[in-house]
Parts: sequence; structure tokens; C-alpha cells
Amino acid sequence: MRIWMLSLAVGLLLVATSAEAVQKPNRGQCRTIAKQLNVHAASVERARAQGNALWARNTLEHMARLEARREKLCPDLYPQGSRAKAMAEMAEFLKTAGRAALSVLTFGAF
Repeated sequence: MRIWMLSLAVGLLLVATSAEAVQKPNRGQCRTIAKQLNVHAASVERARAQGNALWARNTLEHMARLEARREKLCPDLYPQGSRAKAMAEMAEFLKTAGRAALSVLTFGAF
């Protein structure tokens, strides 16, 4: 019985220490994705200058996939993205809704 309790305690200790170890983002991958986005932005401009809409559209789709991957790998390094845009839109919506509710609830006094 003591051996079982001891093994359980050691197992819980190992689980607790592994849960605390948070994997940091690989900054090399984040830099590589940022460089790829810069290169693709230039190729989108080149495609538009040449009048090739298909090339531009496909490159923009690929850039969206790269941005999603970058947000997943390094959310603290690159907060600007679709998530940040969505949060800004939500904040603006809540601000507008709050103003409307204040106006309605105070019968237009504010």
C-alpha cells in the first residue's frame, strides 16, 4: 500500500512539473514566417502591376494561411492580425451599444 501511495505521489509531482513547463514560441520560425509575408506582399504588388488577378488572389490566400500560422505559433510577438482586428471591432461594437443603451435608458439625456 505504501509503495502504491509513493508511486502516486511521484506521478502527481511529475504531472505538476510538466504542466508548469510552458513551451515558448520558436522565434526562428516566427522570423521566417514574417520574412515570407514580406516577400509575398512584394509579389502581390508585382502581380497587380502585371494585371494577373489569379496570382494576386492566390498569394493573398497563402498570406492569410501564413498569418494564421504565425498567430498560432507566436501570439505574443505578433498581436496584429485577424484576432486583433476582431477584438477591435468587438470593442467598437460594445462602445456603440453602450452609447445607445445609455441614450435609451436615460431618455436621451446623455
